[in-house]
Amino acid sequence: MMTEQAYRRLWESIVCSMNIALGYDPQAKLHKTEKPIKDLTAHVFRHNYCTEMCYQIPRISTKMVAKLLGDNEKMVLDVYSHILEEREDTLGAVNAAFDF
Repeated sequence: MMTEQAYRRLWESIVCSMNIALGYDPQAKLHKTEKPIKDLTAHVFRHNYCTEMCYQIPRISTKMVAKLLGDNEKMVLDVYSHILEEREDTLGAVNAAFDF
């Protein structure tokens, strides 16, 4: 378990390290450029992770994606159904079902 303040400090440290890697110097007295990374949250990473997992369906089930996120399958289907629909091949599935 982690306190909210500890989490905030950890996240600020991660973003600061990423900015330094991109050439931003937080110790400089005069900043020539603004911080390259702003408004980055852990939720962004969660969303990207779930999106990438949804692109792996049917190799992984929506039930397993939900389990990996610690959420329920309804949330995955409600939020990420557009990914499932874009990957859908209805005609191919119907043809395969009747292709003896």
